[in-house]
Amino acid sequence: MDANVWRVLGSPSIGNRSKFFPGGHTGGETPVPIPNTAVKPARADDTALATAWESRSLPGKRFQEPPNGRPFGGSFCLCTLMSEDSTIVARRAAALLTEAAGASRQHDHARALELLQQAARLYRNLAQQSTSTDQRVKASRGLGATLYQLAIEALYVARPADALEATQEGYALIAQYGLQPARQLAKLNALRALALLDLRRPLESLQAVEAAFEDLLKEKDPFVRAEMAVRFTWLKGTILSALGRHEEALEHLDRAYIHFQNHGQYNFWHFVSMAEALVAVGRHEDALAFYRVGADYLRTSGAFIPFSVFRVEMLVSV
Repeated sequence: MDANVWRVLGSPSIGNRSKFFPGGHTGGETPVPIPNTAVKPARADDTALATAWESRSLPGKRFQEPPNGRPFGGSFCLCTLMSEDSTIVARRAAALLTEAAGASRQHDHARALELLQQAARLYRNLAQQSTSTDQRVKASRGLGATLYQLAIEALYVARPADALEATQEGYALIAQYGLQPARQLAKLNALRALALLDLRRPLESLQAVEAAFEDLLKEKDPFVRAEMAVRFTWLKGTILSALGRHEEALEHLDRAYIHFQNHGQYNFWHFVSMAEALVAVGRHEDALAFYRVGADYLRTSGAFIPFSVFRVEMLVSV
């Protein structure tokens, strides 16, 4: 067994509410990175300790929407950031994350990527301009979470250069401010490996997946360690195949396939990757058997997703 595996195993959409942030912005979002409206009610109305002034939104200045009808679109002027309250800016970024999550659920990954890039600009500027340590920490944490999701969406839409940039910037932020740094850092390195593989830089990709194994050693949950190790083993097999190291690739892919089969986690692409690895080492009859099983699985389950989506979801779904 690979040495790395042994070591590792031992809210509702806010929609257009962004047009009128002043007035208290009474929705129950948490500051960063993803709003959770279940945490608290939208306002104090009818709560046990509500008073007369609590039962309505706070007064506030209404900002005029830009002519293009997209309050968050385009570049963000630094002078505007400095003049507006930092809380409003943070809420704008959080609203963008919520909208991006909705777009991703609708499989509109290009739109999700655009929204995340806008949120990242807001968080980045906020972190740079904040005079309060607490605000800077929250903005940096929000930026790290945003970049993590941005890397995922960029890979979905075949923009590996954007994904690579996001993983590199996000890694340092999550290492310093992340709430579950070991797990997130391991996934970021795995996403970096995918981006590098798509950029035809397999040697660097192999180094990135080895770094993912290293980060995974710090994960405290043994179940998460085991599941992520198997997924990284599959990824390493794919990278080794790209490097022409077909026997090693088959060994890694087979090890991962056995785990997926035993736990009922296999997907159509697991069969295909095994078949391709077998073809590469000249075992054509065995490869044909895997192709047949994969076709039968697809016909009976109907569970087909594009390969670009499958490989990302497999890495980050734990």
